[in-house]
Amino acid sequence: MEDINNRDALQSTRGNRTIRKIALVIAVCVLGFILFMGNTLINQSGSQGKEIHPPEVEFPLSAYTMVMSNVPGFPLTIANKEATRIIVRSSDGDLLLWKSSDGRVNSQGKKAEVKPGETIYWSPLTEENKLQYKTIIKLTAYNGRTKLGSTDIEISSENKFIFRGKLITE
Repeated sequence: MEDINNRDALQSTRGNRTIRKIALVIAVCVLGFILFMGNTLINQSGSQGKEIHPPEVEFPLSAYTMVMSNVPGFPLTIANKEATRIIVRSSDGDLLLWKSSDGRVNSQGKKAEVKPGETIYWSPLTEENKLQYKTIIKLTAYNGRTKLGSTDIEISSENKFIFRGKLITE
């Protein structure tokens, strides 16, 4: 009789161990799933505020001098496939829009709005006819009211005569 009780106790202990192992495996799986989902949600919410489509800038001229008669300023061609408009801001100098067909140059001051693919010009001369040798230009692309991204460039003069542009990387 004692043997039967010992066998029942042994089988009960083995059954409890198996149940504990299964419970442990389930707990580890649930914990892993929770960590995976939490990490996925954090990554998704973190990427919502990030810029996904900053404007692309092309410099049609590698260098600009004020004595050039074929352009009114340092040209910047700005593109973005997703954008409906691009806001251009300059820290110094003057932003210009130019229609070569009629020769008209329109001063925009330090802020202008252009369509993707358009060329805007930066002049080192201010409205007060003061010469600027360096500027930071911020380009921000929008699709409607949704901001898609920004790009900063610097235009500066090496010798107070020749101006060059470069992309500013963070």
